[in-house]
Amino acid sequence: TNTTAVPAYGAGAVATHLMTIDLTPPQVAIARTDGLTTTVGSAGTQVSFTLTEASSDFTLADIEASGGTLSNLVQSSTNPLVYTATFTPTANAAGTGYVRIASSKFMDAAGNNNRDTYTNPATGTDVYQANNLQSIPYDTLPPTQTVAFSSMTKDSGVTADATINKNWTTNDTSAGRLLSGTLSAPLDAGDVVKVYANGTLIGTATVAPGGKTWEITDTSGYSAGWTYTAQVVDSQNATGPLATQPVNADLTEAAPVITGVFDTASSTVAIANNGTTTNALSTVKGTGVAGDTIYLYDNNYTTMVGSAVVDGSGNWSVTALAGTFGGSNTFAAKQVDAQGNQSALSNQWTVTVPATALNANSGFSSGMVDYTTKVKPIVITTPSNGTDDTAYIWGGNRIGVIDLQSYYQPNYSTTNPAPGASGALPIQVGPGALSAATTPATWSNGTWTQKTYTFGSGSDLYTAAWKTFASMASGKILAGSADGILGNNGSASSASNLGDLWRSSVSVVAGKTYEFSFAYWNTVAKNLNTAGFMDVMIDGQKAMTTTNNTTGKVSITYTATTTGSIDLALQTWSNQNSADFVLDNLVFAEAAPPNTLGTAGPTANPDTLSYTAGALDAL
Repeated sequence: TNTTAVPAYGAGAVATHLMTIDLTPPQVAIARTDGLTTTVGSAGTQVSFTLTEASSDFTLADIEASGGTLSNLVQSSTNPLVYTATFTPTANAAGTGYVRIASSKFMDAAGNNNRDTYTNPATGTDVYQANNLQSIPYDTLPPTQTVAFSSMTKDSGVTADATINKNWTTNDTSAGRLLSGTLSAPLDAGDVVKVYANGTLIGTATVAPGGKTWEITDTSGYSAGWTYTAQVVDSQNATGPLATQPVNADLTEAAPVITGVFDTASSTVAIANNGTTTNALSTVKGTGVAGDTIYLYDNNYTTMVGSAVVDGSGNWSVTALAGTFGGSNTFAAKQVDAQGNQSALSNQWTVTVPATALNANSGFSSGMVDYTTKVKPIVITTPSNGTDDTAYIWGGNRIGVIDLQSYYQPNYSTTNPAPGASGALPIQVGPGALSAATTPATWSNGTWTQKTYTFGSGSDLYTAAWKTFASMASGKILAGSADGILGNNGSASSASNLGDLWRSSVSVVAGKTYEFSFAYWNTVAKNLNTAGFMDVMIDGQKAMTTTNNTTGKVSITYTATTTGSIDLALQTWSNQNSADFVLDNLVFAEAAPPNTLGTAGPTANPDTLSYTAGALDAL
């Protein structure tokens, strides 16, 4: 048909018009656009329809579909003879779908209906065409295998529990944990196990051919709890049942509380915080979270003196205190839960105990042994009830061990005067007050400090000084007079030739710090004035000198430079009378380290480890 307009047509016309007669029916060819014959899944596939000539009425209604639905018929923008549509197979089914076009479904511009058909054999004027039908195998049945989670690494369960990697509670949320699981049946061809965290795909798990176990590494880290899911996905993206496994991130733990420190004198009455005891420490008690493990530290984080498990009532007790110090002990505790969470530090509780002397006979309880002296030793066999012993010792160049009570009475009287006091005076005064500890002064191998009470020559001051010394002493004491003491070279003592009042040896370890302390009372020696009374010598080096006419307590720190035996000595010189002295509790002991528990302590997992043996169950 020629549709070009003319002014007139038919009888009486003076012009002619060419007419084209079209009697050829249009045809169509159907095909999958992917060119494949493989089975499709729930996503379906695209189908193309290629006509032999343009159609004026080709629509979706002209096409038959079985085993699914056809949708979204679109004419090509570049070739008007080509159309495409989407075939979506029936859900939860398997079989072969068909897309087909019968005869007389669409026409060309001339009005010719298509005569090609998928029917074989064709009837009448219809023509059978194989490409009028496209078969599409499909499978939208979901996989039937179920997935289960078995374990994960970095699961910080109770280490004594057989399910250490299976309780799905952790305090380690870092990246890089291995997930493991099982399948109810082996996978079919093309099936995979997909694993997700919080809905985001981690990846496809590794499954051994024909096996029923799977594993995958999660390379993500987390800041809170999260949820794993997993399911079998077949080649057509049909999905099996979804397995869900929440993971609880347990990241914090409360600090424990120390409620008391106890010594061997009582298990129920605590030593006051910042208090002192003369007994051995026995127990530290407190409260915490039931089931948590308590770690108890002393003065620093490297000295853990014991551990305990918090009982069901929330109480704990560390009874085997191993490694406590002589001197000041500051206790603090941390608790760790089953997931490995470490709490902040507890409150601190400080007690002071006597140091363990490394030098023998530090309190002179064994008498005149374990030391040497340049003063003439005497032995008091029968202690007197008064001042006879000290009066005799101080009457010349003599030294001896006497009982404290042989010269000290709580209330001196005119009939029982203090040593050096006149019996004609009423002398009932209390002990003198020691000064505050001096600011530590340095010497070549450490520091020293002292507390002193200075007295004069009056009877009352003598008495106060005696009572002050007695308050620091106990049991046996060493009393002596350095009148006319020989120097250590055997000749008369002098400023350049001091003599030993007391000398003892101890063993030390290089690098360790020790404390040498003692209580003393002394009158005057040397030049009777500014030169002081006695020099304290440690390993041949002078640490400090006591002051004339004082009583007090000296504390000296010493850091050993060698390992082995060193000498301790108290030395003076005197060529006159009245160089009298008394000593007690000469203790050389390893020094307690300073309290550093207020600083940041150790953190969990601070190290990088290399491991090359085999699969780890726990670390």
